[in-house]
Formats: sequence, C-alpha cells, structure tokens
Amino acid sequence: MQKDRAIEDFLAPIENNWNDRIRILASAAEVSSEAYIDAKFTVCSYMAYLRFHTPATVRIEQAALAAILNSTFKLLNDAGKFPPPPVGLENIADTIDESCFTVDGKFPRAIAASILPKAATNFFKSPMVLLHNENKMPFLR
Repeated sequence: MQKDRAIEDFLAPIENNWNDRIRILASAAEVSSEAYIDAKFTVCSYMAYLRFHTPATVRIEQAALAAILNSTFKLLNDAGKFPPPPVGLENIADTIDESCFTVDGKFPRAIAASILPKAATNFFKSPMVLLHNENKMPFLR
C-alpha cells in the first residue's frame, strides 16, 4: 500500500455489504462456500484494522517506537558510535533525557497500512468461534 488513501482503500470492501456478510456468518453457511469464505475474510480484515489502526493502538505504538529510539540513542552514544560533538557542545549527549525522541502519530498508521493485508490473512487462517445469543439478555451491557 503506497497510496495516501491506503486505509480507505483497504476498508472499502469491508464497508460494502457488511450486514450481508455478517448474516452469512451467522447463518452457519457451509464453511467451504465462496460466500462464507468472503464473509470470514471481511470480518478478519476489520479485525486487523481494529488491531492496528485504532487511536489507542496508535498511542501504544507511538510510545513503543519512541522508547526504541531513546534506548538506541543511549546505546549508540555509550558505545561511541556518534562523531564527536562540535566545540562547546561536548556534553550535549548528557543533556538528552530518556524522553527526548517522539514519534508522529502518522508513522504507526503508515506501518499499519502496510501490514493490514497480511494481518487480515493471519486472522483468516485462525479458527473462529461464532457465538449466537438466542435470549433477550445481551452479551455486554
């Protein structure tokens, strides 16, 4: 996915006929039928989107990537892998604290855009259990 609207392109097939696909899954259709396979892949694609592209996930990924940058900087600096700083800034590395680096929220989203198809396929290959609630009490309140 190399386009600016990669996520929207990924979601378009999910949004079209969503209700029909859920009905197919709920009807316990023959699991080898083309309609069932398409419905399952649609749901798995949406699960992949939720796993990698929700605001909470982006915040978690931002923090994880920033921690990687900060610890990598410290390791490289301690190992002497950076060139000497300019005169007058010899101690600049000592002034950089653990939270020096930040990651723009667009970066985790860009990473997610590139892995969504593979994640959807992995979810699709996993077994699923469909729960049918046949009483008036909802699963979640």
